[in-house]
Amino acid sequence: MGREKTSQSGMPLIAQAQYIIIALFAIIITIIGFWQNYFGPLLRGTLEAHWAIDLHAGIFMVWLALFLGQAVIAYKKKIPKHISVGTYFGIPWGVLILIIGLFITFAVIIPGIGRDHEVDNYAVSLLGSLGDIITFGIFFFAAVIYRKKPNLHKRLMVLATVALLGAPIARLDLLSGVMGLSLFTILRLLPLIVAMGYDRWLQNKVHTVYWVGLGILFLNISRFFWAGSETWKEISKWMTKSVKPVMESIF
Repeated sequence: MGREKTSQSGMPLIAQAQYIIIALFAIIITIIGFWQNYFGPLLRGTLEAHWAIDLHAGIFMVWLALFLGQAVIAYKKKIPKHISVGTYFGIPWGVLILIIGLFITFAVIIPGIGRDHEVDNYAVSLLGSLGDIITFGIFFFAAVIYRKKPNLHKRLMVLATVALLGAPIARLDLLSGVMGLSLFTILRLLPLIVAMGYDRWLQNKVHTVYWVGLGILFLNISRFFWAGSETWKEISKWMTKSVKPVMESIF
């Protein structure tokens, strides 16, 4: 019965609502993940964070709010407004996410190098942050390129947002060891699994872009297995050494 309930456009209402559900999940998991170190202290008035962290948090939360807002606008069938918001605000904000993400990745590492912050301590986190930013960039720019093809665009936007959830999920206290990595993978992919489930239920098949995205996200998660390799440590040293003068001039 639920599958047959449709809107005036003929699209099942539950299919339209899935993007709102995914957006709400992303917002909730982000708040929970960063609650102890950021949002909790922020609400209690005890937060002591560098301005760069505040900037990054604000830009990230605006992106999630934008994703939710665009999902609601599309749900209400205000497509011209959805296109305008995406063109004049969404695309520039996505580019800003990439720029600030790269900046923060090195900003939290560079100041400590040489003071109990050797490569063994930052190589994994560096690869984790860079991996998420690059993965987001792949999906985001693909979504921009295919913005005139709704069936591709909306799925690529889901993948782009899922790519950003690695950091908050990794900060959940219940994640540690092998079981922690398994739970991390499940939570990280949960929005995509839900979206793929909707595809399978409503169309009897999963869109190809989701399968490709799933493969890229699995590749992203697999970085934990080689982030501690000597090769990556050497690359990390080279990257931080190259960026250090610029970052120190800012901080």
